[in-house]
Amino acid sequence: MDGRPHPPGPTRRGISGPWSPPLECWLLAEWPPGVAEPSDYWLSTLPTDVPLRGLVRLAKIRQQIEQDYRELRDGLGLDHFEGRSWTGWHRHVTLVSIAQAVCTRLRRAPEAPAPARPSLAQSFPESWREPAGAHDGRRWRRPAQREGAHMTGPLG
Repeated sequence: MDGRPHPPGPTRRGISGPWSPPLECWLLAEWPPGVAEPSDYWLSTLPTDVPLRGLVRLAKIRQQIEQDYRELRDGLGLDHFEGRSWTGWHRHVTLVSIAQAVCTRLRRAPEAPAPARPSLAQSFPESWREPAGAHDGRRWRRPAQREGAHMTGPLG
């Protein structure tokens, strides 16, 4: 007994690795028509009842993963984190992941008209807006800059 756990059942001696029987592997090759030899190869240990279409889809998903990683890194700033804490890194990665999820959702959504954007004036709180009809042609200014008001301090 060597002190390591072994799977139940008969074991073969002389095989190194975490499994006792050798794994059965499938070789999947992409061989485009008119080309002398295959362009890509994949090894798979999936069961034999997986349909070929599913096997090809899983093999090709690597391209989508690489594209998503490029978008995360280059477009959304995954590699821009310069902090030193685990918490900061975790927050950064979380926000980048959420941004990518939103981008993916928008990209896959059916084409719909963009929602109407409110005007800039409507985005301010009601207390900041001038009453209707109070506009006398001048630009709107903060209350501290209106006539008769003055600032105190080094800039006043």
